[in-house]
Amino acid sequence: MATIGTLTKRPDGSYLGALALKSYAGRAFFQPDTAKRSAAAPDFRIFGASPQGGRFELGAAWIKTRADGRGSYVSVKLDFPELPAPVYATLGVMAGQDDPDVYAIIWNRPGDGRGAPGGDSFAGSVRTAEPLAATEDAFAGLEDEGAPSVATGRPARGRGRGPTPDAGFTGPDAA
Repeated sequence: MATIGTLTKRPDGSYLGALALKSYAGRAFFQPDTAKRSAAAPDFRIFGASPQGGRFELGAAWIKTRADGRGSYVSVKLDFPELPAPVYATLGVMAGQDDPDVYAIIWNRPGDGRGAPGGDSFAGSVRTAEPLAATEDAFAGLEDEGAPSVATGRPARGRGRGPTPDAGFTGPDAA
């Protein structure tokens, strides 16, 4: 299993961290979708930091029940114009560390039975690498004050603030 990102769960239910793909390496923000219009709608919208400032939508994620019935996990679908095909992944608590709020984004290969869309790659154990280094500052104001940044290990700035224009969020999606 390949770790393509690390995130920290925030008190408001969102996740903030870093994502590393060939076509995008930078900050990632999983924003809960509080305006779901149906049960099939995503539970999270996923945003990346744009090099021009602001954010752009990377994909969506759904909360699913594990196949073995022992809890839930987050099924991730990344799909943006630079990708030749959607990337499927699973978000779960990162193994090998003490903080239950640190999560790994684990890439799933579609169609091989180990993580096709809707599959549960977290029914077994998860092994992952060290947290990824941050490459963008667009989400710097969203990190929890005093808590170490997942990407850098240094104390983060801000205290649970939502997206604001001065944090690089602009346009109709700005909160």
